[in-house]
Amino acid sequence: MGLALLIISGCGTEEPPRPATCADFSGATELPDIPLRYSTEYLDIYVSEDQIMCAGTPVEYERFHRHVANELSITPTERVPLFIMSPGGHCPPDVAACRTSDGVVFSPPGYTWHELTHAVGCAWRHSSAPPLSEGLATVFEPSPLTAKTDPRIFLTAESSWDLGYEQSAHFVRWLLEERGPEVFYQAYVTSPTSGGDKVTEVLADVYGQDIDDLVSEYLASAPHMWVPHRQCADVRRLEPNAGIWQFDSTFDCDDPSTYGPWERLSDEYWPDADTTMYQSFLIEVATPGTYRFSREIETGVWVERCLDEAGLTEQQAEALWLKTGLVPTLQGDSDIELAPGTYRIDVLRAFAPPHPVSLRIEPFSG
Repeated sequence: MGLALLIISGCGTEEPPRPATCADFSGATELPDIPLRYSTEYLDIYVSEDQIMCAGTPVEYERFHRHVANELSITPTERVPLFIMSPGGHCPPDVAACRTSDGVVFSPPGYTWHELTHAVGCAWRHSSAPPLSEGLATVFEPSPLTAKTDPRIFLTAESSWDLGYEQSAHFVRWLLEERGPEVFYQAYVTSPTSGGDKVTEVLADVYGQDIDDLVSEYLASAPHMWVPHRQCADVRRLEPNAGIWQFDSTFDCDDPSTYGPWERLSDEYWPDADTTMYQSFLIEVATPGTYRFSREIETGVWVERCLDEAGLTEQQAEALWLKTGLVPTLQGDSDIELAPGTYRIDVLRAFAPPHPVSLRIEPFSG
């Protein structure tokens, strides 16, 4: 009897099994014969011949990878093979991009941030319930999140096809911001990868409150809009001269000062973003008013207001948020109303051999 009791007691103290990570599936993916173009500390970047990548972008991918890992309190140990290419044959059918079970990323421009976040999440677990997995990957995309929705609508989804990605991301970011990555980790690694009703049970258990109470708190306290992560990070500041900002540079895809493709997502369509090269800078506007952007007719511009607040009410977003594009125009001039604040300026040109680019920003009285 004593031996039997000892065995039962021992079983009760066993640690739960470690969640499978991408490292456990190492080598499962056959890598395509595409040239390795760049290597950073954690990324091996392969670029197919039909895609462009300028020398600044691998540096930005590495910064992004480090940022996501830091936000999730993850210490990366595995290198990420990143293939910039159309994913046909390497991803499930009808999927635009993917991260495989062993952590290989296949992505054309526009989906890279999302899939790199999946790759960082590999250190937690190779996959999780669709609302948590896809919500987490969407959290770090460079676009604001404004789709606050009752998450009970999608928390039991059994497929990513049944999700609103931005709705999931809005809720996941609230969990990360308000409760911290350590608690979210517990939900991520214990929720069934197949989704279903069990997900709400896990969330209730991990967060220590009934799911209806958790949702009510989210709907009552979450902001209308989450400002994108790293919105204006690592962008140099351009100082004015007599109130005028003069940007003169050389766009050279082989130089680290030039980035491309342009992947900063927007609600507005931007033609040929995957063959666009760009450089960025910040300006500090002190006086409200109309500002004229004068440039060559081939040059496009994106203007995005830098906001330090993690979240904004609907009224604050209406008053403070700005992200707008200035398409190439024969006139070469465009006028924008700017309030006092810091702005990120992305200067865009179609991919071409090295060439000079200029942009002048100055107050305009009409």
